[in-house]
Amino acid sequence: MSRIPVSSLPIGIDLSQGMGGFFYGNIIAAALFGITIVQAWIYGNSNTDKWPLRLLVAILVLLDFATTCLNAQILHHYLVSNFGNLINTTLVTKTLMVEYFITLIIVLSVELFFAKILLSLVGKSLVGKFHWIAPALIVIAALASTVAGIASIVSELENSSVFNYSGNKQKLAIGWNCSLAAVSDIISSVSLLSAFSSFKNGIKQTDTLLQKLFQYTVTRGLFVTIDQTTLVIIFLIKPEKLWWTPFHFSLSKVYVITMIAMLNTRDALRNASSNIITSSDMNIGPCENSFVGSEQPNKMNAVKSSHYIHSRQKGDCGDYEGSNERGVDVGKLDIYSVKDSIHITKEVLPSQAI
Repeated sequence: MSRIPVSSLPIGIDLSQGMGGFFYGNIIAAALFGITIVQAWIYGNSNTDKWPLRLLVAILVLLDFATTCLNAQILHHYLVSNFGNLINTTLVTKTLMVEYFITLIIVLSVELFFAKILLSLVGKSLVGKFHWIAPALIVIAALASTVAGIASIVSELENSSVFNYSGNKQKLAIGWNCSLAAVSDIISSVSLLSAFSSFKNGIKQTDTLLQKLFQYTVTRGLFVTIDQTTLVIIFLIKPEKLWWTPFHFSLSKVYVITMIAMLNTRDALRNASSNIITSSDMNIGPCENSFVGSEQPNKMNAVKSSHYIHSRQKGDCGDYEGSNERGVDVGKLDIYSVKDSIHITKEVLPSQAI
């Protein structure tokens, strides 16, 4: 086997400016996909969702796997198949365009999923016909972001040079793609926080549950928004250097991970919401000591559970709803706080919500 003369290989050429982003982006993407697999495994072994949501999760995981494989193929194309071909490093492979399109589909799907959740929650907390405005804005921003991303792909198909990224047309398309996606995520996070806040009723355990929902929502919103924002800033500064590619390669992973992770938290939150409310958790109201049950109409069971026997009684403080399955003596309390507490699990965590 003949050896390749050393003189035939480029000497002293630094490819890190172009290939460094692809290399580190591939490592980050592979590590994040490992987290995706763990979250998908937990979801597959613990969820009780209907088949449309299970199918959506399965499709997203498969698409994320496809982007991981394409990322590896992109690296192989530049550093193995075309090693030493300096001209090839200035051209964008079509594999990257396919990966970009799949990422657009993943981002759009997750944003539409959260818009649907928001519609079901906000509809319960806002009065009138304007409850659909926030979900509508999320959908519009998500769709416009996807259109801008597709326009970028079309432009790259017409001119596959890396230096095409420096053109105003590409900067505008990718800039709008990332910016509108970030806007959609911000609206989604803020609207979910507003919807959850409307369920607060002063009950300690209920508010603790809502506080956890706030934390999950803020964390999810920060991750995806920071990724999109950092991507667009670095791209607009030096697009031809390709140092924005690690943030692009990790984009699909961040969306899939945060979505499945929020789905996986539901069991823990529902278990926390099934605790019995004691007197220390209640707002003190004007009613005297009482213990309402099916056999003693002047006393009341205060149970915070997703499973209860429904009964309606008439008391000194007006109509209220209670449970005769089990209960505790709560002393002085506000009847209406008890009514809210019984329904909070159903309101905060509806079956179609996170």
